[in-house]
Amino acid sequence: MRKSAIAKIIVCSILALILTSVLAVSVAVYRGNGSVQSGKLAEFLGSDSLFRKTLEITENAIERLPQPKLHLFGCAPVITFEENGDSSVSLAGRVPNGYSEGNAIYDGTPDAVEIDWAAGRVVIAVRNDSTGISLYEYAGNLEPQWDALAPESDVPAANRMIHRFQSGTLKVEQFRRGITWPGVHNTYVKTLVVTIPVCELGKLRINAASVDIELADLSAKQLNLDAASGSVTATGCTFDRVNIDAAATKGLFTRCTIGRLDLDSATGSMDFDLLNTPERVDIDAASGNYRFTLPADASFSVKVDSLSGSVNINGFTTSYANGKTVVGDGSSLFDIDSMSGSVTIDARASASSGASF
Repeated sequence: MRKSAIAKIIVCSILALILTSVLAVSVAVYRGNGSVQSGKLAEFLGSDSLFRKTLEITENAIERLPQPKLHLFGCAPVITFEENGDSSVSLAGRVPNGYSEGNAIYDGTPDAVEIDWAAGRVVIAVRNDSTGISLYEYAGNLEPQWDALAPESDVPAANRMIHRFQSGTLKVEQFRRGITWPGVHNTYVKTLVVTIPVCELGKLRINAASVDIELADLSAKQLNLDAASGSVTATGCTFDRVNIDAAATKGLFTRCTIGRLDLDSATGSMDFDLLNTPERVDIDAASGNYRFTLPADASFSVKVDSLSGSVNINGFTTSYANGKTVVGDGSSLFDIDSMSGSVTIDARASASSGASF
């Protein structure tokens, strides 16, 4: 429906351009002694078939255009377009082609999961007894009900999620799509629960505004997390690469394995309790506190560019070479760029002595 309206607007724009050109030529031809001779111009325009046809087409096209109307949804304005008495974009939004809404179960194993969620909680976990994908939502920020795969939704129809599972990719959005004033839905809090079979995802992408994210027993080649606030908790997860872009987010990764970590953070705190030593860690932070717990036999080097922050290494024997603090053979690199805040790296078997710089 929106494509049809846009096409009509484009056609009308072209016709308006033609009409403007015809008028300009007409005025130029019938201008005499520095003034427009309106009688001759009217006579010319009235007999000009191209002008009359253009005017007729333009008027008909304008009459068929959807009419914008302003409504109030709570205290926020919402624009809809009415065409032939029917709303082409309703207050409840629309479900795009190929998408479904509300709770659902899909057969199959996903290659990728992509989630856009504004407020509330998102829980993604592996179920050993499942051969398909289950997703369901609750009104409010609630603990998930693991005893049911897809319970009946208590979310009003206008606020239900939309989703699709296509070509191996599961996409979930918190609300139907529509033309609404920014922020209308951002205060509606919901809990999303997604369960998947045992598998390795190619990519897990989560875009969140103010959301508490919980990940359990997941395995993915890449985790992309973009969060404004809220928290992220990952337990027993394995990721080849993790990209986190956070404004003010708290994070806790427990018993996880990460191959490479890119962390871009404004403030907040992140705690990584890892079973391995990442081959590379890049931290770009304005402030905040970031802690790593690594195996006692970890080998890594630390390069720091900080204005007023601090880096503390506890439980490891350290040396200093080529502008880096080195532990073991220094094979993994921690590259830390910060304004302030602190980064702490602890050995799992902590010792009383440590290095601080």
